[in-house]
Amino acid sequence: MRGMFRPLGWLTTTYRALIRLLGALWFVLRQPRLAPRATCTDTGARYDDDGLPVVVLRGSAYQRGFQHGHQLHPELHRFRQAAWAYAPIAASDRLGLPRWLARLLIKPQLLLTAASYLPLLAADVRAEIQGIADGAGIPLRDMVVNTVIWEIFASVPGSGTAPLHCSELACAATETAGLGPLFGYNYDVISPGDRALVEGFVAIFVVTPENGIPYVAPNTVGSVGLNTAMNKHGVTFGWDNSYLQPHVPGAQQVMPFMLVLRDVALTATRVTEAASRLREEQRPQADICVLADTSDVGVVELAGVTSAFRTDPIVWSCNRLQSLMHLDYLGRGRRLDGRPERYLTMLHALARPITVADVAAVLRDRGAPAGRQIADSNTTFTVIYAPQQQRMWLSCSGAPASHGPLRAYDAQGRRLSDADIVCAEHQ
Repeated sequence: MRGMFRPLGWLTTTYRALIRLLGALWFVLRQPRLAPRATCTDTGARYDDDGLPVVVLRGSAYQRGFQHGHQLHPELHRFRQAAWAYAPIAASDRLGLPRWLARLLIKPQLLLTAASYLPLLAADVRAEIQGIADGAGIPLRDMVVNTVIWEIFASVPGSGTAPLHCSELACAATETAGLGPLFGYNYDVISPGDRALVEGFVAIFVVTPENGIPYVAPNTVGSVGLNTAMNKHGVTFGWDNSYLQPHVPGAQQVMPFMLVLRDVALTATRVTEAASRLREEQRPQADICVLADTSDVGVVELAGVTSAFRTDPIVWSCNRLQSLMHLDYLGRGRRLDGRPERYLTMLHALARPITVADVAAVLRDRGAPAGRQIADSNTTFTVIYAPQQQRMWLSCSGAPASHGPLRAYDAQGRRLSDADIVCAEHQ
């Protein structure tokens, strides 16, 4: 009997794949709306801090999307043009395709693959994507690609052999003598082409949703998902990823992780809630999220269908599973990454109580050989949060961003120049 059902299982899988493909093709060709058009009398707000856009978004998901598109109209059009120009280069590098073939294939392939994620997206995500497209006057299908592109990149065959970076740490309130938890994140983009694309299009978003918790986040223009943020309840997170050994079971196509993190920012009021939400997910590969709130810190590790949560007075991550180490893929030179040992050395040497400047010093570390230091020439932006004070320090002044001035802001995006942290070599 079991053998009789095998063909049926294969047919069911094939049928579902065909339906997904046809649905994606229909969307790419016809671009049916993802949400009704609405009148937006509130167009949000924006000011520029030394060339860095600070954008205020509020209201429903569609309204926030429309404001995003309206306020960042010129940046979004430049970003779209640069992204499509770069796509064949990225495809050639990642897939080994001849450049001429990549130019022919990559755009339709990305449009179809991105559209196949649409059934997985919540209604408010779809509404926000539609709002950005309407506000900026950009094709809807392009905004869908922008929403899921990092998930697609992480799923490309061979990605598991690529070098990884990004790292983050969080110190509990017991370590900071009255400051509450402190959180630091180096957002590293290894590929020079990817990095050049991201570096010119970072903004600060101050978001007050109609239904949800307000948050502040540095992010790439046009992005609906998040990789780091701090919400009004102090829930703060930063994400890095890793890859699984070949035998480890993983999920297939799932909700993009940056959209899961968006959900955390909008709903979680403490670390334990954020961890529970994240552990509901099953992932194609491995994802690691360091968390903090106004009193506690922790780390969620997702490895395919398995998950773990750990906590200590200081927690950190740098593209390496720790609780689930036995599932991590460490081939192709990844064993040469000495940052795990360097983090232990740096954190052990810190005097207590730990300050914001101490967190900055860890993120700026270049006191070890290349590949073993925490700062990196690929660091695209560096952010530090103090959830209890609702403050944020950000540097995105070019790689390594951690060595640029860390400019202070409150959770409403207002500058706090007296609290800036300047790297010693820039003084």
